[in-house]
Amino acid sequence: MQFQPVRLQEACKDRRIRIGELADMSGLSRVTVSNLANGRIRYPQRDTIVRLSWALKRPERFFYTPIKRDYIDTTVLTYRSFSSRANLDNASVDVKVSTVKDVAQYLFSFINKRDIDIPSDIIKDHGSNLNDSDYVEALALRLRDYWGLGQSAIGNMTILLENHGIICSRLDMPSRIESVNSCSYFDGSERESGFVITSNKTTYFRRRFTLAHELGHIVLHHYLDKEDYIKKTKDIEGQANLFASAFLMPHRAFVESVHKRTFSELLSLKKQWGVSIAACARRLLDLYLISDNQYESMNIELSKKGWRKVEPLDDSIEPEKPYYIEEGYRFLFEQKVTTPAVVLDNFNMYPSELANYIGNENLLMPASPDTTYMLHGE
Repeated sequence: MQFQPVRLQEACKDRRIRIGELADMSGLSRVTVSNLANGRIRYPQRDTIVRLSWALKRPERFFYTPIKRDYIDTTVLTYRSFSSRANLDNASVDVKVSTVKDVAQYLFSFINKRDIDIPSDIIKDHGSNLNDSDYVEALALRLRDYWGLGQSAIGNMTILLENHGIICSRLDMPSRIESVNSCSYFDGSERESGFVITSNKTTYFRRRFTLAHELGHIVLHHYLDKEDYIKKTKDIEGQANLFASAFLMPHRAFVESVHKRTFSELLSLKKQWGVSIAACARRLLDLYLISDNQYESMNIELSKKGWRKVEPLDDSIEPEKPYYIEEGYRFLFEQKVTTPAVVLDNFNMYPSELANYIGNENLLMPASPDTTYMLHGE
């Protein structure tokens, strides 16, 4: 079999490893690794592949399998930093997003995919209307009404999105990257499933806001290309934050839940609405329930108490867990449509690695302790 340099490139990006670093880790020369990555060596020795496999934690067959993606990828990913190290993080996320979509598409080859359940008058090109905060608020409320949420706090944000065709995934991602939105949408009768990918390191409260923020991107910004995102990043992020706040904390009900408008009340608001203290404070400001000076004082108090990164109650509730991908694969295995061994072979991954995308390593483990999975080529 012929060596696939794109696989080596992909594995390096995923692990955030430079060519020189891979050479040091594998014991291969930098020239050899560079020649492999550039396609100058097509039939490397077995020992070379063994070293790459060990360093990059990929089965040997991985490096010989061409990448086959038979879907149209219209993903737009945006990043706020483009330093040398940040570019490694960005490239790693690119690979992870592609893998999430690969895992979903494989599942969809056996079961019908869910369309995004958002009306076309809500998910469309909103143009300059997005500069009007009242317009963005109204869109969030209209979607709440369409999904039958009423005015109360949302119970499980993750299940809500997945029930309406937006697949959620929690991944090990670079620490500075909290979330990635990846959405494909086609006007008319054809709608591709949306994807929201978040870091599994975020807390229950922050993750719910992150999911609502990314839902905002899907509703408000799905039609923008990467250049538009880069040019208007500040405005776009602000609009998505406002949408998230309005979706999680609807105007009328939130106002009715506020009594003292003081810093001491923020913790009770956090409990009631399932979002961070910082998000509650911002909502008070956006709804003109507090002044700019009061908001600044609340932020100063947050800093004094050391609550900028870790707030009270953050470790009291486990983050919401996605179900769609995991339950889909469980169904395939239980119905004997396919087997864990076949799936692992298809993706050329070890169980621990693929579990990051499917959500449950036990699903991929052998039926008995005497059974081991062998990937072809090893």
